[in-house]
Amino acid sequence: MSTYYSLSLVLDSLGPEPLWHMTAFGQYSREFVWETLLDPERISQVIGTLNKKEGQNLLQFLVEDLAGYHPLSALHRDEKLIEKLNQGFLLFTLTDGYVRPVIPFDFYPAILDSLLIDRPLALTSPVKTPRSPLTNGFEAILPLFHLLSQARKEPLPITTNGQIYRRTLVKMKKILPASISDDTIDEAMRVGFYYHLLQRGPERTIEASLDVEDFFAHGLSEILSRYLQFALEHGTPFQLITIALAALLAPDEWLDTEVLLKWAKGQRLPGAFDLYSLSYFLDHLVQLGIWEKHNKFLGRLTNPYYFGWIRHEFEPLSDQTLVIEPTGEVLVPPNTSLSTLWDLDGMAEIKKYDQMRVYHINRHSITTAVLDGWDPDTYLQRLQDMSRVPIPSNLEHNIRDWFRQLTRHSVIHATILHSATAEDSYNAERILGPLIIKRLSPTELIVNRADLKGITQALDKSGIPLIPIVHELDANRETKMNAYTSYDYYYEDDAFDSRRRSVQQGNPLGLSRKIRNLVGTGKMVRIRYRPAGKNAPEVIRLRPIHIDPIALDGVLDNNQVLTLYLNQIDSYEVETS
Repeated sequence: MSTYYSLSLVLDSLGPEPLWHMTAFGQYSREFVWETLLDPERISQVIGTLNKKEGQNLLQFLVEDLAGYHPLSALHRDEKLIEKLNQGFLLFTLTDGYVRPVIPFDFYPAILDSLLIDRPLALTSPVKTPRSPLTNGFEAILPLFHLLSQARKEPLPITTNGQIYRRTLVKMKKILPASISDDTIDEAMRVGFYYHLLQRGPERTIEASLDVEDFFAHGLSEILSRYLQFALEHGTPFQLITIALAALLAPDEWLDTEVLLKWAKGQRLPGAFDLYSLSYFLDHLVQLGIWEKHNKFLGRLTNPYYFGWIRHEFEPLSDQTLVIEPTGEVLVPPNTSLSTLWDLDGMAEIKKYDQMRVYHINRHSITTAVLDGWDPDTYLQRLQDMSRVPIPSNLEHNIRDWFRQLTRHSVIHATILHSATAEDSYNAERILGPLIIKRLSPTELIVNRADLKGITQALDKSGIPLIPIVHELDANRETKMNAYTSYDYYYEDDAFDSRRRSVQQGNPLGLSRKIRNLVGTGKMVRIRYRPAGKNAPEVIRLRPIHIDPIALDGVLDNNQVLTLYLNQIDSYEVETS
């Protein structure tokens, strides 16, 4: 459990219905809500409603050692303060595990700016250094993005210590800027595991999970906030206040951490120990791309965090930016949204990360797309939705031809229920019913290996005993697998939760990709679905407001929010009127 909470994760924890009300029933975007809540003037106005005692109590809460046994005592003593902060959307109540009030750390800079009026000017160094030109901020998450990209395309082998093999790192870094070190990629891997974007695969590998789509559906500012929560896991008030004060500097200023530590010790801030522990924490921020140093003691937030975390000074991102050439080359401008970039990354092959990123569509990239659950129609429709120019006709023809070639044949690892006679096989089929995937021959049925226990029980109840052991055709299969390096880890028996295994067993990404373009458009969709616990399907009308590979959130005619799991949906139809 984290000590401090990102506003982004707090908003997610509220659930779809409260968020729907916060957007004024869809009139405003999530990005608008995010920027409004973080508006320094709005926060200052809320703080201005507090009296002196309430301000002191709030400041005491902000510097409480939240690792202690009673971290909420300062606020619990003042119910009026809690009410004011609640009404001002500065305090939220989390209910997972136990009920507790939370002030997201994203509010700390503006709150401290209003309450810490006596902070010494010496905290700011007289050294001035202009910042480099403003970019789109993507460089802050590039190591994580590229790591997830590679882990989506193929499982990445890791050592017994849980580190990526050096030869894999060398291959990954060929396309990355030289400034990105092995330690930076290692930190990106930790962030990936923290947010369940990476998962353990078979044969000691790591793979991208199905949660990545939803992660990159958030704006860059929210993702930066999530990085900060990872950095502040089990953090101290002094560490958080260091970041908050750095956010209040002028663009060309540096924070003098040596003076800051002396001041914090005088204020008895929890966590203000010594220069060694402070330097260790700041070095961690450097590896995450959050902090930059001028010398041993002077430091500040990097450009993406200074301009993009709470200031929102980056150029607005767009979903329709791509320029597609007849050669298959795809040019990606800096203002491309992260969700668009992530989709394209699974559809085309990255050639260059720069302000103008370059991808290429070829048969190899279509192979990756097929394995990631794309079909030709959805692929071309999504590509067109992301492009500001029509797809060249020759490229469209090539794409369809590659899909056709690559899906004409497939290798299937199946579990077969073999019967001695055709009559026995048809009796088993009648008994098992929905547990049968497909008939292979008069004496063989394809079944799901995961249903072996249910198959055995169903046959046994009907008087047909079955020994629940799966016989391998090749007795030396396991020996051969150990003797030769297998690069196709997705097909192994223990890869049930992998991204590609999930796609093979029902393609959870397919339906979400088709409906996602309708999110936020206000269009009504007629959905035929199977309610939990009922056999008969039902039909409802709703407006999609959020979708991920697991579930769809939609608004009914009465503005009630309904959540449907994608595996409940049989079909959908977009209303044209």
